[in-house]
Amino acid sequence: MGRMVMTTGTDTLYDSGEWAEDTSGMSIKVRGNTSAASAKEQLPYKIKLVKKADLLMRGSKVYKNKDWVALK
Repeated sequence: MGRMVMTTGTDTLYDSGEWAEDTSGMSIKVRGNTSAASAKEQLPYKIKLVKKADLLMRGSKVYKNKDWVALK
């Protein structure tokens, strides 16, 4: 559990806030036990936000979600 801040230059695009149960923050873990154990270069990560957000900044509530997958 922790905090996630996305920036570009000096602008903050997203800030999850400090982790507080059911209030703010995020958690991250390696996704897929079998594939993660055999992966040499690529590890999929699951990001779970406490509050829904559109991390790709598409500008609509439709795209807000708590669960995101990040591929390296």
